Amino acid sequence: RGSYPEALAQLASVSAAALSPQERHRARYLYGHTALRLKRYPEALQAFGEVISQYPALADYAIWNVARIHQELNAERPYVETLRLLLARFPQSRLVPQARLALGRQLISVNGQLTEGVRVLEEFVAQHPQEPSTPEAYLWLGQGYERIGWHDKAMQTYRTLYVRFPASSEAERA
Repeated sequence: RGSYPEALAQLASVSAAALSPQERHRARYLYGHTALRLKRYPEALQAFGEVISQYPALADYAIWNVARIHQELNAERPYVETLRLLLARFPQSRLVPQARLALGRQLISVNGQLTEGVRVLEEFVAQHPQEPSTPEAYLWLGQGYERIGWHDKAMQTYRTLYVRFPASSEAERA
């Protein structure tokens, strides 16, 4: 909401010696986030890479932001690999639902890896039934079933979507 170029300059000028290790890592994360907002991807990737390797408390968020960079650059393979890394290394992260949905959507819509995409989305709806994005996951899951040729499963999934989330925009599209 503020001036990202100014924030980036201030973060770059902070003396690392004046900060505790925790403050240094948090400042580095903020630097990466600010560089991402400014589309300065090489700087953001370097900062997030340092956070991932040195500060586990924010590593899941750093990995998520690395995935976002790959997505913005249309780097499909690194995007998928980074989402898989997040899910493997941080299965309890608050970002898991978002990462699962993003991975399932990417595998079904872009990569054509339908079976894996369906598996990821089946995990999503089973493990995150109350997430705000659950209707979207059901819609993508139904589309994945359709593309595989499992029309009965697709219809059942769309029916579940309509019954559980009748007011959602996804139910209208199903």
